[in-house]
Amino acid sequence: VVWMKVELCRLMEEKRSADL
Repeated sequence: VVWMKVELCRLMEEKRSADL
């Protein structure tokens, strides 16, 4: 599903932001 991919991308971005 598309929304699943979007959620994953958002989660990854959030994780990267938290790492920084």
